Amino acid sequence: MDYTSRLRNLAMALKVCNRDYSNKLVYDMFNNNKKEYSGDKNNFSLNTRKMIDYLSSKKGTVLMDYTHVSHDMKILDKPYNLIFNHASGKSEPCLVILFIVLLVDNEIYPINTEFWISESMMFDDEIYRKKTEIAENVIEELTNKGMVIDRVLFDAGFNVPDFISFLNRKQIEFTARISKTKKMDNGNTIKELFSDKLNGEFYYYHKYGFTNYVDVEYAGTLSRLVVICDTSTKLKNRDFYCILSSSLDISYTETIRIYSLRCKIETFFRNLKSYIGLSSPRNHNEDKITSHINFCLAMHLLVQHISKKKKLTFHKALIFIKREPMSKIIREFSSYWKQIAEMFVFPTFEELTMDIRFAILAS
Repeated sequence: MDYTSRLRNLAMALKVCNRDYSNKLVYDMFNNNKKEYSGDKNNFSLNTRKMIDYLSSKKGTVLMDYTHVSHDMKILDKPYNLIFNHASGKSEPCLVILFIVLLVDNEIYPINTEFWISESMMFDDEIYRKKTEIAENVIEELTNKGMVIDRVLFDAGFNVPDFISFLNRKQIEFTARISKTKKMDNGNTIKELFSDKLNGEFYYYHKYGFTNYVDVEYAGTLSRLVVICDTSTKLKNRDFYCILSSSLDISYTETIRIYSLRCKIETFFRNLKSYIGLSSPRNHNEDKITSHINFCLAMHLLVQHISKKKKLTFHKALIFIKREPMSKIIREFSSYWKQIAEMFVFPTFEELTMDIRFAILAS
């Protein structure tokens, strides 16, 4: 299948990714192009090697986080987990997916995804892996393939001594959220470290309230700890928001600026779930779910590129695709899609139409 056909099919999938359209439109569209898929027997997958090659000349920051995708299913099977929903007060089936992405020129490029399975869902002969162990394996794989990681940003869920020690051994810079109850190497928690500080010893920064930093020993390495509190009441109660950074030569304001880039992955999750269709894979076969995730990632890359080129928000870029003639989209964006298409292996006709139906149902 040529690149133009791939772009046309992907753009058409974006056009029908709306509850106002019927599934019949999707079937009719792909029935006309069914021959194009007859010789391709692979699942829709992300080619990490080609993605790394595409980004090798660019400088970027690695963002990593998990997202939860709830699912109303009577039958629970891997890779779903039973996750407690505080809103409903009961455990519900949920996908827990680790995304590792690269932020380059304010654009998100997916590098790798992997499911996390809770220990309660494992069989006796299966080895349970912690979230940080999965993250270590993915980062190890990326560095072995030649990717130079400038910095890693993550939240408090990954901030454990073993993972920090791993990053230090790999000589990878990091900036991360850390709980104020975490113990430093000297045995004191962060709250205890600042218990004897007077309020006047904290600096005031107009966007983040009161701010201060101290260099601490954590996981056997000297790191910079930035503490932030929004109000004077929180300052009095030592109710800190804490950021740990491996960089000792930058100010606390620069540390905060760097960590604020992590919100880009939250925006990425919102776009995938709200506009692309990640939140409804509609099955519990691990291979098909992976195919669906990668299909959503390919659509996200195309919308993101159009958003940047047309200077539109992500949502308005999606509306642009739905309203513009297909010939114009193909003519204007075929060169970009030729680069992106090489990073994905396209599925058979049946698998791709299934993924598009999922995207429609989730919209």
